[in-house]
Amino acid sequence: MNKIYIEDLSIGDIFTSKKFNFTRDNIKAFANEFDPQDFHCNESRAKHSFFKELVASGLHTNAVTMKLITQSFPLAHGIIGAGMAVDWYRPVKPEDSVFVKTEVINIRPCKTNSLKVLITCHHDLYNQNGILCQRLTSKLLNFKKS
Repeated sequence: MNKIYIEDLSIGDIFTSKKFNFTRDNIKAFANEFDPQDFHCNESRAKHSFFKELVASGLHTNAVTMKLITQSFPLAHGIIGAGMAVDWYRPVKPEDSVFVKTEVINIRPCKTNSLKVLITCHHDLYNQNGILCQRLTSKLLNFKKS
């Protein structure tokens, strides 16, 4: 995929990623290392939790979202975060196949450096049924070509 320069972007541009498959094994492996709570690690205990079943950690969905963003939104100078907010709408479950749709919602020049630009995006994570699971709103630092 070609690198995207800020000069090539417009508000309203949309980029869609490939899919990523969550499995029981990758949900448990991630959770055991980074978010060891019963509803992420232990199927029998998860049945007695708020979720009533095994679900992926929100941190895991964030990490997968980032992977999919870097593959589908290849900014020429990289994905350099300047801030973000995350909202979870539906838990991701084993066997969910997810994809990210990135929409550019704002582009503004930096006040202190004419070569720097701040890009605001919605990165929406959908499951295989088209249900919105997570929205990550990011502010990304990027640079003009010259």
